[in-house]
Amino acid sequence: MKTSILINNYNNGPWLRECVNSALNQTRPADEIIVYDDGSTDDSISILRSYGNRITLIEGVHDSSQFGMINQSAAIHAALLASTGNHIHLLDGDDAYCPERIESYERLWLSQPDAVMVHGPLEIIDSNGA
Repeated sequence: MKTSILINNYNNGPWLRECVNSALNQTRPADEIIVYDDGSTDDSISILRSYGNRITLIEGVHDSSQFGMINQSAAIHAALLASTGNHIHLLDGDDAYCPERIESYERLWLSQPDAVMVHGPLEIIDSNGA
């Protein structure tokens, strides 16, 4: 199966490198990583451009007249339309994956071919790493 990681971002500069690096450094690499930036006004775009062709960057335009969740869903939709993966993994720009995430989810999907979605637990890590 072809896997895609879709990252949506808006002004997550402080966390963005960790986010993208976690997607790039999987034990089972994704076939594509698509990042939709929703018109960030911080240093997000320069960070994302620094990855070159290791990611596909979609530079969107932020619609400040919309509620944040509407912009986020539009970002995910645009990234989904650009995706070619059979299995889609979603990641927010201020989050990160454990290194084995794609590998473990794909293993689960292989063992449960009728599954339509796999969801894992959320771990919250504070600014001290705890």
